[in-house]
Amino acid sequence: MKTASLWFALLWVIHPMAGAASIRVIDVDDRVADRPLPPALVAGAPAVLSLLVPPGHLVAPAATGRLYQLGGTVALPLPTDVELGPDPADPRLLLARFTPPAVDRVTQFALRIGDSPALVLVVHPAGLDRPDLPSLAEAFAARRMRLAVCGAAPVLRQWLSSRGLVFEDLGEEAADHVPADTLLVAAIAPEDWLRLADPREASPGGVLLAFVSDPSRLPGLYPGPAGAGAETRAWKITLPLLPDLNHDPRASDAFHRLIHQALAP
Repeated sequence: MKTASLWFALLWVIHPMAGAASIRVIDVDDRVADRPLPPALVAGAPAVLSLLVPPGHLVAPAATGRLYQLGGTVALPLPTDVELGPDPADPRLLLARFTPPAVDRVTQFALRIGDSPALVLVVHPAGLDRPDLPSLAEAFAARRMRLAVCGAAPVLRQWLSSRGLVFEDLGEEAADHVPADTLLVAAIAPEDWLRLADPREASPGGVLLAFVSDPSRLPGLYPGPAGAGAETRAWKITLPLLPDLNHDPRASDAFHRLIHQALAP
């Protein structure tokens, strides 16, 4: 089909060639860009990318920007306006301003500026009622569990409140224990983790999901000691999610799924 052939050709053109000098993303909305991960954006939220353009490429005002939606071997050009201009604070940088279109699931896009290889972007759906994420309110209701928070991490409280979740605030210090029939989300020291995760101190139905600094482990989610019946009631998070929880949709989605996993029967 002509249309399919055209889209495949577009995809071939926008994919960067091996060894080609490409535009580099310095930051996204004043956040330092993660490399090698593609920049993560939220649909419908205006985005500003600060770009370092290598010598020899067209730059504003001569350059133009074009956004494509990627899917398999298809690249669909989108009628999204991409505004380009020099960064007033640093003339070596180029600012690209645009608003990612609405999506129903996490979707890859490509941004091509001038004659440079394309930049791959990831756009996350906006809003709370997302079909691609399980409902936390329903999960709490199904388990008949409450939610509590402790630790000196305001970002946790802000994130939970923004999701419409009601919780008991146990203060900035580590809690004395995990309350019964409660998911306790905590940011605590290693010694408090050892105490709260001890299965001998477990309360009936209590579950601990704790951010703990542990340089001896790779970033991840680690189960605590199993209690009676080999049931895990405590999970240690060493992923670096907290700093970007309210700014990076990847961190937000990951934490959402961790809570849902902790609530699983």
